[in-house]
Amino acid sequence: RLDKVAHRFADNYQYATLLRAIEVAVDDLDPADQQDWSQLAVFAGQGPIPRSAMTALWLSADEDELDTDSRIDRLARRSLIQRIGDDRYGLHDLQYDVATLRLGASLPSAHRNLIEGYQQRLAVALNPGAAGGWARLAASLAALPVTHPALRIADDGYLLDHLITHMRAAGEQPS
Repeated sequence: RLDKVAHRFADNYQYATLLRAIEVAVDDLDPADQQDWSQLAVFAGQGPIPRSAMTALWLSADEDELDTDSRIDRLARRSLIQRIGDDRYGLHDLQYDVATLRLGASLPSAHRNLIEGYQQRLAVALNPGAAGGWARLAASLAALPVTHPALRIADDGYLLDHLITHMRAAGEQPS
């Protein structure tokens, strides 16, 4: 239980616990950023998060990738995400716990947002007729030359390794 966690800092630190510091930082965000930050819980235990995966997760919330970049910058400035390398980010384990707790029963929906975001990005890169589920997208991808832009979306260092995990977490059965 997060309310029992007590990672105490020195007496002169403004917040008595790391948990409280995270909560204050998240509560200080505007409501949309609070929700979007909480959705990062889908990446818990999955390693570094590529920027492209966050773009897919927040696709329905953002007008374009500039909105995603702005949100990433806001969250990084508040230490709610950390840059791990070129276009890769992560959260502290306790931050993932807070994000998961804040999402509650909405966690499967957040996994669904990620899956649907990737599907939309791939369908647009392939062509509008490529929509229709992962089986159809996979068949379309298999027929492409290795230089096709859709393959960069599919092979972003995240999707191919984690798609099944996110589908199961969203309550979907891979076909």
